[in-house]
Amino acid sequence: MTFAPSASPDAPPEPSPCDEQIFEDEAFVVCVLPPDRYAISIAHNDGEARADAGVMDAVRARAAQDRPPTLAMNAGMYDADLDAIGLLIENGRLLHPLNSRDGPGNFHLKPNGVFAVEASGAARIVDSADWTPDPDIAF
Repeated sequence: MTFAPSASPDAPPEPSPCDEQIFEDEAFVVCVLPPDRYAISIAHNDGEARADAGVMDAVRARAAQDRPPTLAMNAGMYDADLDAIGLLIENGRLLHPLNSRDGPGNFHLKPNGVFAVEASGAARIVDSADWTPDPDIAF
């Protein structure tokens, strides 16, 4: 998943939306990305993906298209062909349903959740057990 400024490329650079925080002696970074200023995109198997593609490949591809992301993260689980194995919604279209099966590995650890972004830009996290399809979900 990448987040890039939605302003024109000629606009002056924005200050970093990220800030280092410390909680219980642990440092981490918090990024606040206002939905009216950042566009969300998802890199996944579009039929041209390579089996070894990763987050940096998505960053390079968007930079080559003159859309360098402000923030990129591995936000999903994929099989060897880079097909999603969990819930994948892109631009309001369901590309892969929620996978709530039991199994090995961290993907199946319970409780787990769904990170969703509404068409309005509001983000939410929902326990997978409580997830219901919602036409207002964009990503």
